[in-house]
This record gives sequence, C-alpha cells and structure tokens, in this order.
Amino acid sequence: LNLGGLVGGDSGGAVASMGTPASAAPLPPPPPPSASSSLGERRRSSVGIRLSLASIPETATSAEGPKAEQEKKSEWRFYRDSDNQPYYLHETTGESRWAYEKDTEWMEVEDPSTGCTYLENAKNGDTKWKKAENGTVWVELKDPITQVHYYYSNVAGDSQWTAPVWLDYIEEETGCLYYFNTVTKESAWTKPADFTEAVE
Repeated sequence: LNLGGLVGGDSGGAVASMGTPASAAPLPPPPPPSASSSLGERRRSSVGIRLSLASIPETATSAEGPKAEQEKKSEWRFYRDSDNQPYYLHETTGESRWAYEKDTEWMEVEDPSTGCTYLENAKNGDTKWKKAENGTVWVELKDPITQVHYYYSNVAGDSQWTAPVWLDYIEEETGCLYYFNTVTKESAWTKPADFTEAVE
C-alpha cells in the first residue's frame, strides 16, 4: 500500500520524517546468546581459536605485553584473491577470513552460535563489534494525527500500513542487526530467507 506523500512528501508536516520518533513502539528484545562466558574465555574450534560473541566487549585486548611482541607472534598473513578482495590466511590452521575493507588490519569473524559478525585485529588480537553500517531496511513510524503505526522501507522508498512479516533492528549494545517476526514474535540474528525489502 503506497502512502503517497506521507514520508518525505508534501504532507504539511502531518507525518513524522524518516527516523524512529519517540512515539514509535519500543524495540523488541534481541535473541538471547546461546551461551554466556566471562571476558577472556575462549572456545576452540576445528579451525582455530574464536572468541565467544557474549565475551566480546566494545573494545578488548586479548593478550598483554608490548605491541611489537604481539605482532611478531601473529600467524595471520595478508593476501588478495583473484578478484582483488583482501583476506587473511592462518599459517598453522589454514583458516581464512575476509579482511575488513574499511580497515584491512582487521578481520571479519562470524560467531558460529549467533551469526553476528565482530572484528579481530590480525596483528594483536584485539576485538571489537562490527557496527551495522547501513542502518535498517524497515523503520516503524506513527502518524501524529491518527496515531496509527506504519512501516517505511528505506530500500524501496515507500510505505505500508501493515507490518511486514520480518522487521530488522539494531541491537543497542553491540550494533549488530537482528530480525523480529511480527507474527510469531520470535527474534533471530541471521537474516531470514523470507525477509523482504519491498512494500506490499
């Protein structure tokens, strides 16, 4: 359903502009982590050592000692593939990870229990959250006159009155995207196959 000029159009200010106004519904809860662990606790997988997502703060140092000594011990080697995409290869385990394109000293690491991505420094092992850079597809807004909620797709550039099956949100603490099913009320870290950006 096209709402016409309700968003960004000539509506005489009757409807809120893009963004989440104070009157919009509160965020639904994100999915719980699969397991909790204290800072510094590590989980070993068949392809090397990975930090549990629940144990990664905004910025953390995984080891102590002079930076030069830490860099010397790093076994991650930087390469580019045939498409010139940067990646790292671990000399001992053979594990490969994509480099973060905006700062190639960092590697993108997906937590296997949640699917949420964090960044790990290839030289010193520091970790930090990878923030959702493009925002959400869907924004829930409220018409200030009728007080009716409606939904705007930033990708489609259009609005609809009914909620799509899945809405995407940004978890405040980590900055990771998660998805909320408006029918079943379940939340998920991984993008659902039936998530849509189009307006009905």
